Amino acid sequence: MNINLPGAIENENPNSFLQLRPIEEFRHTPLIPISESAMRNYKEMLQEYHRRAFVLEIKKESIINFGLVLVASSICFYLIREVVRKEEEVAVSYQRLKHRRILGDDRRGSLL
Repeated sequence: MNINLPGAIENENPNSFLQLRPIEEFRHTPLIPISESAMRNYKEMLQEYHRRAFVLEIKKESIINFGLVLVASSICFYLIREVVRKEEEVAVSYQRLKHRRILGDDRRGSLL
């Protein structure tokens, strides 16, 4: 922000170029008058809308989609679990191989 620069946006008063009307001049009534019967019908329709009961719809497609998502996610969970289990088995066998090499082949049966 450079205040020394003439015409900088920070120095300008926004009301000087927007030419806004004061709030007192705004009309609070509609341009076309609303009849009493139309207003009464609108209020009745609004009350009817608010009194309406909540209806829960379960469609056949949504049940099928939920089942497919459930099956796909269970397959993914099973595959991830199997990969982690196999990785753990490989790590354990690697550790056993390392201990066997350190201790020697003649003591293999007594420790492991």
